[in-house]
Amino acid sequence: MRLAFFLFLALLPALTSGCVQTRVSSPRWEKMREIADPPRGSADGSPAAARGTRYAIQLRTFSGDDRLQQAYSFAAALRETGQIPGIWFTNLGDKTVVYAGRFRRPDNDDAKRSLKSARDARFEGGRPFRRAKMTSIIPDHQGVADRWDLRPHRGLRSLMVEMYDAEVTRNFRQRAENRAAELRKETDLDVYYFLGNHQAYVSVGLFDPAIDYIMVNNVETPGPRIRELQKRFPRLQRNGKPFKSSQARTEDGIEPTIVIRVP
Repeated sequence: MRLAFFLFLALLPALTSGCVQTRVSSPRWEKMREIADPPRGSADGSPAAARGTRYAIQLRTFSGDDRLQQAYSFAAALRETGQIPGIWFTNLGDKTVVYAGRFRRPDNDDAKRSLKSARDARFEGGRPFRRAKMTSIIPDHQGVADRWDLRPHRGLRSLMVEMYDAEVTRNFRQRAENRAAELRKETDLDVYYFLGNHQAYVSVGLFDPAIDYIMVNNVETPGPRIRELQKRFPRLQRNGKPFKSSQARTEDGIEPTIVIRVP
């Protein structure tokens, strides 16, 4: 997803200092089922026939009443290996399918690299995905990845601090996931990622517009928690380097970090 798809909110200079502990969001199984279930009426349709078809690498399928828990545990263990980026899963009828990645075309370079990584991955004492295939998916299946994936938190906001471009950074999705994990260890804050088709983002904190914003002269303005994080993360990184821009309204010419609305 292109950066333009996000709603950028006006930033104010940081007014306070110090470390902020952001809230932990750990969805219950009921909420995860809501997220993992496809939109009503789409489960019986053919993914290949859906308008705007996307593709993903199918890794494993679970069935039974505890299939969601099985898929979550499996995905979490596989993600820990760091070998396959973009692990997620969704309910399809009476089955839960675990996928890797989302691609516009099954034959682009990113899809080919991800498929090779999946087939070469060693897990559970072998190479269980050596015959993995690219399959069509319904584009509006959001699915579930892990607690640090921004996708399930639709409508909330987060402070974007880093971004990675597909055309510049190889394995840009994996870079974003790894960087988010590094920042969590370095800062002890809640650091998330968003994996788009062309860009991946790293962001800090989750903010509720009804709680974390105040009205100043009838203008929605970031509250103290957001401003404190803006002071701690003042400048935006792009592909591992400061994001310099001629349009940046900063003394050093580097774009400031920005609050994004989770799409």
